[in-house]
Amino acid sequence: MKMISVISSKFIIFVIFAVSFAACTNSSVAPATSTQNNQNQTVQPNTNAGNPTATETEDKRTAMHKRLDALIGEWNVEKSNYFVLGGTAEKPVVSRDLICRREWIKEVGNMYIKDVTEGTFVSSPYYRLGILGYSPTDNRYEWNTIDNFAPMMMTYKGATGSAKPDGEISIGGEFTDSGVLGKENAGKTIAQRTVIKIESPDRNVMEIYFTPPGKPEFLADRAVYTRRK
Repeated sequence: MKMISVISSKFIIFVIFAVSFAACTNSSVAPATSTQNNQNQTVQPNTNAGNPTATETEDKRTAMHKRLDALIGEWNVEKSNYFVLGGTAEKPVVSRDLICRREWIKEVGNMYIKDVTEGTFVSSPYYRLGILGYSPTDNRYEWNTIDNFAPMMMTYKGATGSAKPDGEISIGGEFTDSGVLGKENAGKTIAQRTVIKIESPDRNVMEIYFTPPGKPEFLADRAVYTRRK
């Protein structure tokens, strides 16, 4: 009986050891399998990060944005200037050798128009870059341009609440005269205004008006855009 008791005790100890060993083995292997599975998983990049969906873009574009769709495309430009290079109100300097290309800037959700006009003006190369947009916060249109004639950026902002769904678009601004309006105005602040007239899907007009100190507003520049076929 004593021998049987010893054998039984040894058997019980063996079983306990075997179960404990199996448990330890399983617990050490499981994390390795989990880690291996994680390593085999391919992380898919988010290709839409930073790019608004069509629905999101459409939600942001108001009726004030959409009315500018009529300006998009490629245009022949007849540009008349009434105050530089000998141009006058009665006999402006005219160029018909300009082409304008306008497109919505998709990288910013089609909220702004890129306007590039280039060609020849008064026998000289001409280039102008403009950005046209609408501010829903201020309910106004905004317009900024640079070109190879003016030594500064021209910035226009309509009066708060001035935007409307039809009719002319009037956008005011100001600049410091470098002397092009006469020596008496050099260094002075000149009020200016751009007026955009969308006459039809195939024709629009941009006019620039200046108001020197103490003088009435006058038409400085007029560009007629006819859609290229």
